[in-house]
Order: sequence, then C-alpha cells, then structure tokens
Amino acid sequence: MSSVLLAEKLKIVIKEDLGVDITLEEALQILADLVGYFDLLAKIHHKSVAETAKDQKNEQRQT
Repeated sequence: MSSVLLAEKLKIVIKEDLGVDITLEEALQILADLVGYFDLLAKIHHKSVAETAKDQKNEQRQT
C-alpha cells in the first residue's frame, strides 16, 4: 500500500474521530513521525533485550 493511500486513509480517520480536516502533507508527516517513533521503540527494545541477555549470561558465569 502506498504512503499516499495510507495518508488519505489517515485523513479520513482523523476527520471521523476528531472532526479535524488535515492536509495530505500533514497526514504524511504524521505517518513519518509514527514510523520514526516505532523504529525508536524497536531499537530501545532490542537494546534492552540484548543487555538483559548479557546480564543473565554474566550471572550464570558467576554462579
């Protein structure tokens, strides 16, 4: 699905749920921000999982 099509669908959802009209450019920016946000969350999660695994491995070595 193209980003323009997703942006058009987002515009509809925002209009229906919030009663606000936004431009295509604003919808595209919202989508880009959401992608960036979830990318950051994934990186944080990956780092957290890696650090937890490393800590568990170190604990096993000490016992």
